[in-house]
Amino acid sequence: MESHFEYDQQHSNELESTASLFAKAVRHHRYGELSKAEALYKRILARDSNHPGAMKNYGVLCFQFDDFHLAEEMFEKAYASTPFDEKLAVNLLICKTKLDKPGEVLPIINAILTNNPENKTAKDIQARLQDSEKKEVVEEEG
Repeated sequence: MESHFEYDQQHSNELESTASLFAKAVRHHRYGELSKAEALYKRILARDSNHPGAMKNYGVLCFQFDDFHLAEEMFEKAYASTPFDEKLAVNLLICKTKLDKPGEVLPIINAILTNNPENKTAKDIQARLQDSEKKEVVEEEG
């Protein structure tokens, strides 16, 4: 029979190995070894599908590969499962803008600007949306 100590030690080693895998994935990602980073992020997410760092960074990697749908999925999961993270919110905002989802963009813009009224990316995308809305109204009237 396994003792509590043995179980705790085994569980601790699993957590340490996930932390170690994540550190390696980040290193590979930083050095442009994207396929190695991708394999490690997937391995981490297979072990812990709610690992916030792996979700965020794998989302960034997917974005780099122009896989905006998978990037959006990763960013949304991370955004929903962690406290407000401005950088993550901006990544999700940019992704949804690339996917042309203006209805889903506005709540994210509002959340970002509520936390940081000077966020340039959110202000720029908000201005573009407002300009496109004005053009649509002009086109409908004309």
